[in-house]
Amino acid sequence: MSLEAIKKKNRRRNSGGLPPNAQQHALKLIAGLQRLRQHYKPKKSPTVSDYDRALIYFLYLWLTGQLNTCQHAHDIPDLNVVSGSQPCQAHRLRKIRQTAPSWVEYAHPYPMKSGIIWQWQPMPNGLNDWFYHALSQRSNGSKTWVMNHQEKQRFSRFLNTKWRTPSFLDGYRLIRRDVFYDYFKHMMKTDAHLPTPSKHIGLKGSSLHHKNALAYQVRSCKKIRSDLFHAQTRYLARLRQSIPRALSSALNAPKACTFVESPLLHASASLQAYLTVPGEIDAFHYDVSSSTREYVPLPSVDIGSQRLLLVDDVRRFFQALAQHGEILERNVHTLTSIKALHNFRAYELALLLISFTGTRPNHAISIEKQYCFDQRWALVFDKGHYRPIWLNDYFRLALQRYQTLHVSLHHRAPHLNASPHLWFELNDDLTCQPLSAKRLRQFMHLWWRHVNPHSKAVPYQLRHNFAQHALDSPTAKLTATDVDRLMGHANIGERLGSDVLFPVKEAKLTQFLNGIPDFLHLTPIKASLYD
Repeated sequence: MSLEAIKKKNRRRNSGGLPPNAQQHALKLIAGLQRLRQHYKPKKSPTVSDYDRALIYFLYLWLTGQLNTCQHAHDIPDLNVVSGSQPCQAHRLRKIRQTAPSWVEYAHPYPMKSGIIWQWQPMPNGLNDWFYHALSQRSNGSKTWVMNHQEKQRFSRFLNTKWRTPSFLDGYRLIRRDVFYDYFKHMMKTDAHLPTPSKHIGLKGSSLHHKNALAYQVRSCKKIRSDLFHAQTRYLARLRQSIPRALSSALNAPKACTFVESPLLHASASLQAYLTVPGEIDAFHYDVSSSTREYVPLPSVDIGSQRLLLVDDVRRFFQALAQHGEILERNVHTLTSIKALHNFRAYELALLLISFTGTRPNHAISIEKQYCFDQRWALVFDKGHYRPIWLNDYFRLALQRYQTLHVSLHHRAPHLNASPHLWFELNDDLTCQPLSAKRLRQFMHLWWRHVNPHSKAVPYQLRHNFAQHALDSPTAKLTATDVDRLMGHANIGERLGSDVLFPVKEAKLTQFLNGIPDFLHLTPIKASLYD
């Protein structure tokens, strides 16, 4: 594969890439439903039939991305319907009814360092109506929806033998069957509005375009549950809306037992109350006792970074630095006092750079003069390649304050040697030397003790806080692609020289960066003194 082909593939697979063609996938779903009818030849039955079981397995395995792994009968799981009082385990379904309409939930795996845990996930709005009606048919007891070995063999043949295109779809272009099986997976990969922790869970811990992105953000399972529910609902809506009107009836499927044709991807106009809470969805345990029957919220689980600093601690940390800087400022300086202030401001700038841009402190503690442009953006050498960073207004004022200080120092010591970096440290001999990651850690450790003596912090954790703020910021509404760009998470084809940033997008990023000082409650810098 050529280099240009690799670049194109990386851009296509990343968040914000071109999503799968909705109409081609919708037509393939119609072809699958028609093939299912031909394979099982359904008829009206007072009990759940082989066709009903095959259809619910087909939809469940398609939604959960397991169709491509069902090559043989033993690969097909047993689907169990349980009550709300039973724990969440693999391949379980249950019904929730706090308010009308009733809702179906399925077990979703959450990959953790300690292993897989299972959490209840609401069925997306578009499949819930059909699933709820199907699960209400329990004429054969608790094993109604469990396939026996012969049924699994038959279902496996349906999945893995050729689907002939129905005659009424002649002239339309359909997607390949194996690609259709991974529709939800491909949608999540390219979904720019699905946060990285939620994408990690939706993809079951694999196929993240930037595998290290999850280490910088944390998200509770309540928010992840909401993200996945609304994302899957959007993905189904794309299919439903892409069907030509003349073919809309072909997307109907008979409801279990009744054999009444009903739109398969019908979206309910109303939701249960717990699904309408903005930004989060609780999971419940149905507590049944002699005196009460109620839904009790289950405890939330956090997914992602474990290195975040408390925002209040970070605010107090920078306030302590600002107060000490004011103490070091004097109307008349000696060479010793101005050198101490110079070095202090240099380390303060390094920490501000990490907090405002998310740079790695072991790669870019200072900026080279030749790669800083109008003090508004710069290039840093990060993990073997250059990437752009944007400098916000507050940082530009802090940099100008430092440069004014450096000019004053140079008047007192004209023999100062030049440095290729914008800020640097002066040793006892007044020799310019680059800041080191070790010295920056020691500086932060010294001042962090004034904020929280019972905890330790390193500059790299400020990068984690930057990524978390980019995820949670209520005003910026950055996409996953925006966060990746700010963090420097890029592959070949997405780096400087291969990627294009339009002015509208750049304005959105700089607006977010300019809001960080207010978020951190930083002490204002008087611009008039350093213009």
